[in-house]
Amino acid sequence: ATVGDCDATIPRRAPRRHGPQGARSGGAPHRQQRLRPFPRPVTMSSLDPHLDDARALLGRLFDEVEGLPVSLWSEGHEAAGLASPGAHVRHLLDAYDNLLHGWGTARVDYDQRARDARTEQDPRAALVRIATLRERLLELRGSEDRPLRTRSDAPEGTADDDWWTTSTRGRELNACLGHAIHHCALIGARLRLAGHAPVAGFGIAPSTLRHLVRTEAASTPAEDRAPCAR
Repeated sequence: ATVGDCDATIPRRAPRRHGPQGARSGGAPHRQQRLRPFPRPVTMSSLDPHLDDARALLGRLFDEVEGLPVSLWSEGHEAAGLASPGAHVRHLLDAYDNLLHGWGTARVDYDQRARDARTEQDPRAALVRIATLRERLLELRGSEDRPLRTRSDAPEGTADDDWWTTSTRGRELNACLGHAIHHCALIGARLRLAGHAPVAGFGIAPSTLRHLVRTEAASTPAEDRAPCAR
């Protein structure tokens, strides 16, 4: 059974479109799924493209978690040194939550992570957090890029006013995106070791994905292209 089969209360996204074979599990080849670029809605501020990329990545993460075999959620791979998908998802969501918590105060302390055990253990809880985070990011479209201060990996015993560095909202959105891509790639590696093919584009940077989509469109004869590639 997959996570999406287990609870009708999970927030739903639009149905996914799969490649020619339609399947994602059982070792389905990644290249048989059509890559979709991260969407770019109308921009209202310089932060909007960063917010849109974050929401698109989290949308793919939602799709992946929803279609994940429940048995894999809390399973790491000791020989490969890989933590469980649940641990990776909890960690990357904590970073985004820390950023949004300090968005208005201009002080973002990444060391103050929630480390919510339920997210690691229950993929349904993770889906709710992902859906909520995407809505919060959507509400921030139109925000101005402003300076803020951040703290991360402060040594034990550091005073509350020490170890802070200067940054901006946009820079931290980029940092959280790169951090999330890294952990999604590790999740993908763990799933492939279990014979489960991730959704197309999962764990790939937005700029790389857009390049791959352009390359695929350019190399496909016009008569063979899908409507979305024209």
